[in-house]
Amino acid sequence: MGNAIESAPNIEVSVLADVFDDQVQKTRASLTKYGQEVPAKRCFVGFDAYRKVLETDVDYVILATPPHFRPEHFSALVEAGKHAFIEKPAGVDPVGIKTMFEAGPTEYKWGGVSVSEKMAIPGQPPGPPRPV
Repeated sequence: MGNAIESAPNIEVSVLADVFDDQVQKTRASLTKYGQEVPAKRCFVGFDAYRKVLETDVDYVILATPPHFRPEHFSALVEAGKHAFIEKPAGVDPVGIKTMFEAGPTEYKWGGVSVSEKMAIPGQPPGPPRPV
């Protein structure tokens, strides 16, 4: 989280979510060195915590979850109209990567994802990076 704050000092971290409460608390504590404080009522825990984040007023979500969750989380994020930064890898298998590519309308997509030949979707040659 520190890298995001240092590279974009005007952002405010206003919501945290994780499957485990100890991780949320660890991140909350680490944010204080950047002058940021996330109220306990805006910290969510559990496998559905990402959905609770999407119900808030945040504009931008950093997906730093284990990669096998990212396609599901990204699809929900697009549906909620949020912007995203997704740590790599975007997914762990061709189905997950395809889900990422198909998640939202073209006008929503703004970043870049490339697929290595090892992660190519069967029957489709890897082409140039597609924006996501």
